[in-house]
Amino acid sequence: KLPSYQQGIRNAFRNWGTQRKVKHISILGRRKEINNNVIEKLCSNPQAMPHLLLHSSSPGTGKTTVAKIIIKKLQADSLILNASDDRSIEVIREKIKKFIQCQPSNNVPRIVFLDEADGMGKTKDSQEALRGMMEPYPAKFILTCNNIDRIIEPIQSRCVVINLTTPNKELIKKRLQYICIQEKVNYSDDAISKIIDNEYPSIRNMINELQMLQLKYGVISLENIQKAEEIFKSMYVNVKDGKLNETRQLWIDKGYDLRQLLKTFFELILQESFTPDKLKLIINLTTEAEYRMAVHADQDITMFWYCFRLRELMR
Repeated sequence: KLPSYQQGIRNAFRNWGTQRKVKHISILGRRKEINNNVIEKLCSNPQAMPHLLLHSSSPGTGKTTVAKIIIKKLQADSLILNASDDRSIEVIREKIKKFIQCQPSNNVPRIVFLDEADGMGKTKDSQEALRGMMEPYPAKFILTCNNIDRIIEPIQSRCVVINLTTPNKELIKKRLQYICIQEKVNYSDDAISKIIDNEYPSIRNMINELQMLQLKYGVISLENIQKAEEIFKSMYVNVKDGKLNETRQLWIDKGYDLRQLLKTFFELILQESFTPDKLKLIINLTTEAEYRMAVHADQDITMFWYCFRLRELMR
């Protein structure tokens, strides 16, 4: 057992989103698109299981979790790649091909899990090479994506597409309350509801917000949420005033969730009186920054770039 101070350090840096991920199909089964034991049926006959494309227009809705639950339930040999990072033709031809050519260690087909496959883009080489491996080998492919239009049609047609929507807010609230109880954190129901409204539909962001509030204030309350919102508003004002380095240093020092900061900036932008043409440019800029963060571009660089461009457009 670790000494108490070391245990405290480990707990402080433990990510709740990873620690408290749903690990059982029974919980996922409460979601309408997974009713009738769809995942159970897919796993009941591994040899006949189709390739899967798990799609959701929003990040943080459980695509990766569903894929990993399937792999765990089947006890399959797996190769897990983030396609946004490992998207080169060399990775497809070498790493994936070597993996699927090997015999499984049990009687279950090997599984290649390509997370965020839309990050590959519609590049002929990578996606065409991937398509060519989906039929001649017994291995199964599971792909996830936010933007299904970036997956070429021949790959889509070889997969069963499951559109993952978010659970209703009441189910999310129960899950967040469960996490607070497990983490022994004091919370108010109003604060949980406010976090859901702020972060919906990203469950991942909700859990991150819970942890940030706990680390910063020790209690999850409406008052503490409002304190955090006021800080974000002051950072927006700093960007308008051209204090970009100061703003960046603050989010680095405090470890703020930059996707939430981006969302807050956008909500404040909508309260301004910009011309329609200027507002259109800012919306396009915000959309591009959000997309870059979604495909795991460096968030610090992306946010600083966004602030610089936003400042230019506001002049």
